Amino acid sequence: MDITQIIIMVLSVMAIAFIFQTLFKKKFTLTHTVLTLLGLIILQQAIYSTYMGASPILSIIPITSVGGQWLDIENARVKFNKSTGTITNAHIIKNSVTIPTEIDGITVTAIGEAAFKNCKLLKNLDIADSVTTIGKSAFENCQQLDYIKLPTQVTTIEKAMFKNCSNLKRIQVPVNVVSIGEAAFKNCSNLKTIKLPTSVVSIEDAAFKNCSDFRIDYAGTQEEWENKFTALENIEYKINYQHPL
Repeated sequence: MDITQIIIMVLSVMAIAFIFQTLFKKKFTLTHTVLTLLGLIILQQAIYSTYMGASPILSIIPITSVGGQWLDIENARVKFNKSTGTITNAHIIKNSVTIPTEIDGITVTAIGEAAFKNCKLLKNLDIADSVTTIGKSAFENCQQLDYIKLPTQVTTIEKAMFKNCSNLKRIQVPVNVVSIGEAAFKNCSNLKTIKLPTSVVSIEDAAFKNCSDFRIDYAGTQEEWENKFTALENIEYKINYQHPL
């Protein structure tokens, strides 16, 4: 448990005990203390769930828990599995976050499934190039997300990775990406254009569904596009060919 959190919790309980005894002229018992602690935890959970998109309970009780250890990076606290180099969960403190190459001396190589899902404060995200894989729904429902820079070594944009990111306007797709998963950008209504390299060979169903007035700037020729994506159904967007990345 973080020493700062312990101090805050103790001071909070002391303050509540003082107010209780002053107002009600009764002794503040052990039962009152336990109930107060539980109330503070529940209150903090509600605040984080509403404004940060994730529950903070594990950051109050055990700092090390299943799936990794809670550690601080700039503008966020992340749950980091040191044995795999994977970020498995996150609490956003400010809206602009950078995922560093290393956390606590360990190289960051992956962002896990749904790791940043529902992080309502997240607006801008820059991910270090040490990250090679990003899981399904990693940023789903991040409704304030405006811009993201994906690392150069990522080869797959997984299923529902940016689904319902309705404010997403800009994204840098790495030149090594080969596939875009089902519903990867579904309901990204403010995403008007995306640049795709010729390395892309697979675009799954509904990848860009409900992206209104949307355009793909494709680095290859029309013939290359048609040879790769002849079976692609429900095309709802324009395509520019031989567009520089």
